[in-house]
Amino acid sequence: MSSNIVIVNPVDPNTVGSYSVAYDVTDTAGNVATQVTRTVNVVDTTAPIFTIHDDVLVGPTQSDTVNISVSDLDLSPGTFEYGFSSDTVCNASDTFGTAFTSGIDITFNTETHNGDYLCFKAGDITGNTTYQISANPLNIDITPPVTPTNSPDISAATDSGNSNSDNETNDTTPDVSGTCTDGETVTLYIDGASDNSTVCSGGVYTLTPSSPLSE
Repeated sequence: MSSNIVIVNPVDPNTVGSYSVAYDVTDTAGNVATQVTRTVNVVDTTAPIFTIHDDVLVGPTQSDTVNISVSDLDLSPGTFEYGFSSDTVCNASDTFGTAFTSGIDITFNTETHNGDYLCFKAGDITGNTTYQISANPLNIDITPPVTPTNSPDISAATDSGNSNSDNETNDTTPDVSGTCTDGETVTLYIDGASDNSTVCSGGVYTLTPSSPLSE
């Protein structure tokens, strides 16, 4: 008899919803039994999955663009939000409130939240929620360096004038030094063109022309 059972099964295990499965049977004499139906509910017990395409940079940088996408069977885009966290823990206790769109760039170019991590939240229609923390805290630097107040000085060893401090020399590759702020890049310009540069360390810099100066 079981071989005569006809099952109409529209269930899609990949789509959340309620489905009606019908069972019909006919015996060898042609008698048709009363149809039996069963309701099958496909539910989602898996939280959305984050995929980070562009994470927060180590920095410092003038602008940082983050791109993160979300995947799930029954996403609820209205729950997609991010906030800022002072630590690397991201969960329901964090404060959210800024909406984001899956796969769309988010750009940060102010220093307001420097030191904070980005905390993302996304849910689905079923109510599953997942959280994602950025790899690094924001480190935006849009503050220009302080304008130097002292003039560069030719080092005593390459100052060949009447004294070793008069900044006169016949050395075509003199060493030029001065004070600076650690981490800043100091660039030597010759006749208006960038020639050589160095990163300030210990509050001082020394630069030498990359090629001999014309006399």
